[in-house]
Amino acid sequence: MSGTFEGFKSLQFTPDNKFAYAYSGAIAHSAAEGEKTYLEFQTNSEYLDALVQAFYGDLSGDWWKLYIYFNNELMTQWATNHNAASFAEDLESIRLIIPPFTTVKCSLAVGTGTVDFMNVNVTGKVYGAIEQENLEAITDNNNWASK
Repeated sequence: MSGTFEGFKSLQFTPDNKFAYAYSGAIAHSAAEGEKTYLEFQTNSEYLDALVQAFYGDLSGDWWKLYIYFNNELMTQWATNHNAASFAEDLESIRLIIPPFTTVKCSLAVGTGTVDFMNVNVTGKVYGAIEQENLEAITDNNNWASK
């Protein structure tokens, strides 16, 4: 795996396979579109200690909801009310442990009106990846570490 950015919407890893990330990019969204997928990816042999964040550019509607699915099953959702006084800080995040061999989908729905741009980001620490374990087992002189 390389450390170069391969584009939006895909799960990517740092070169040492210790961290993973996925970014939806800024996506325009209207209430008429209903629930819209922002990210969809699959984990392999790793599991992720992940932080899922959703935020918006300019919301003219009254609410929005974030949905997170594991293998097409709704795991959790979060909703916010744009008209509420507490809406000033809208960098909302959910911490999840994402298991190996799991298809993850993050989608959003907005109330009446439109959102100029919204995005969903997933960042996390990788545990248990075969590639990570192999990298950590190599010593400085490129020999396998003794156990």
